[in-house]
Amino acid sequence: MRCCRLLLFLFLFSNLSISLAQNDVVAPLDDNPVISNGEIYQVKIISDRPSSELSEFKNRKINDVMWVMDYFEQDGQRIFEVFVTDPPAPKKNQTEPEKPLFGVTGFKYEYQQKNTQGQIESLVVNFTEKEKFNIKLAIGISLVILVALIVGLIYWRKTARTRKLKRLKNKKAAELIELFDKAKSREDFEEIYDERKYYLDLFSEDSELRKLFNTINQIQYRKEWNIEDLRILTKLKNEIMQLRRRSGI
Repeated sequence: MRCCRLLLFLFLFSNLSISLAQNDVVAPLDDNPVISNGEIYQVKIISDRPSSELSEFKNRKINDVMWVMDYFEQDGQRIFEVFVTDPPAPKKNQTEPEKPLFGVTGFKYEYQQKNTQGQIESLVVNFTEKEKFNIKLAIGISLVILVALIVGLIYWRKTARTRKLKRLKNKKAAELIELFDKAKSREDFEEIYDERKYYLDLFSEDSELRKLFNTINQIQYRKEWNIEDLRILTKLKNEIMQLRRRSGI
């Protein structure tokens, strides 16, 4: 959980910090710079765009956390009324942050999310002033994100073989279970015996299996199997059903 929050923080901070280099930004309208997800705020617009163009941003998302609900002018200020959203999840295969329509300056963003224990987890991001934008900081954050992605890729590749073997094992287990379920005739039990090494590999407790295989081995060379032979094998097969449940198969 901490790792996910860290990556989310790095992605959001680098995305919105880099945006401060552009001409169109929004800033706090009053002395309270704190904004939280799920709330509505009025923000001051710093832009050379004409009012007619600014009004067209209604019902649009202008950066990672702000959705414009309305535009108006008041006391010489041009204002967006915005709904603050949750920060976005990092996109796969994204090499660099997307440039937002409006940068963010002077705000402190407080993200709150309830976890399963009913507690509140907070993530606070301070958006620096436009003139304090630090390209070295943005590069450093980007490098941290790149390293995290490389480490994740290496781990994924190292565990790929294990995941593949697990899928093959599960597929084989399904086939063996089906074989067990339908086994009634001599041919069915002889097929089970032919697959015995796979069964012994699947189950951690194999005493019942070995008893079944030994019984099949004792009678497999007989010319004919009688009803009693099949009854004994069926009884042993039913005992294997209990073994399957203990092994989670």
